[in-house]
Amino acid sequence: LSCRYAVVFIPADGINYSSVETVATLVIGQAENAPGMPPENMKVARRYEKVGSVPLPEGWQWQETDWDTALETGVPVTATAVYNGEDRENYKNVSVAVAVIRLDCDHERTELRGAAAATCQKKGYSGDTYCLECAGRHARRPSRSFQGLPIRTATAGQGRVGNHQRGNRQDGGRKHRDG
Repeated sequence: LSCRYAVVFIPADGINYSSVETVATLVIGQAENAPGMPPENMKVARRYEKVGSVPLPEGWQWQETDWDTALETGVPVTATAVYNGEDRENYKNVSVAVAVIRLDCDHERTELRGAAAATCQKKGYSGDTYCLECAGRHARRPSRSFQGLPIRTATAGQGRVGNHQRGNRQDGGRKHRDG
């Protein structure tokens, strides 16, 4: 994309300098991908029966020839998403082939099993999410622990509290008194 502009220089000191006019061409390079480009693989809810019903990011739409393509459960269907934003000419890649896979279950009714709270002595576990419709475990979340976080310990005989890092004390792990 290039544009021609008239450029005018008007000096502050009009006595010693003259105004100058010229034409400049500004060349704007295209960016690689249009904004919000859909991923190459999309897993969609069971409620979507045709490619055209699957939502896309703003400015994107499904190619007309793919609009009525049926989606079967678990079977990838390749469809083309096309960017139609007003700034379309600013991008090199304005379309992408997307493998759309319709899931066999939307996992709308779920329950959490096996969750355990973390304590200072024991790691916690955020549990597993199970679907009540298809009876499958579909997500496992990592647990959190307190290891490496600042702890406060009482010092011997003083009843005061000092700051230490678990496993990383300033004194190399030796006992000492704050004072």
